Amino acid sequence: MTDKWLKAVDLMPTTSQELELLRSRAEKLAEAQSIGQKAEKQQHYLQFRLNNNALYGAPQTMLDEVIYPLHLVSLAWLPAFVTGVIPWKGMILSVLDGNYLCSQQASVINEQSRIIVLTHQEQSIGILVNELCNFVGYRDSQLKTSLQNPLTFNGNYFLGLVDYSVIFLNVEAIFNDPNLKIVHQQ
Repeated sequence: MTDKWLKAVDLMPTTSQELELLRSRAEKLAEAQSIGQKAEKQQHYLQFRLNNNALYGAPQTMLDEVIYPLHLVSLAWLPAFVTGVIPWKGMILSVLDGNYLCSQQASVINEQSRIIVLTHQEQSIGILVNELCNFVGYRDSQLKTSLQNPLTFNGNYFLGLVDYSVIFLNVEAIFNDPNLKIVHQQ
């Protein structure tokens, strides 16, 4: 009984048609892999609590600073969604009430309360949150939408759910909402 041993070189394509097929398959595999890597790039968000300890998130890329609400000044003429103003980096920063934006219930400031300062297109706002939790990583494929929007103030502020338990805020929609602009009347 004779065994014929094949060498690796014998398995290599030899005709131009076989070489073209091999090149085409290699390109498709490389393309699929690079698309998968781009789509699954890990991002991070700041997780915090609002409204009866529900978990919320905002993208880390927009986070500028986290500060204590020690110098927060409430002004009677401000709309209900604004908790007050605070001096920040040489300017007066409006601080939105995170609880009110999500459920139309006013926040109660305590020792765990913080103001997260978010910046988008050279605009900054503060959002008062009940408590900071953590920075958490996620991939775009983990962000799911829900048939029921958990936000009552403005449904456009809801971007999706992460791990079916963290309500991810659409911070760009908050920045771009004309109803959140404070109009100074003289």
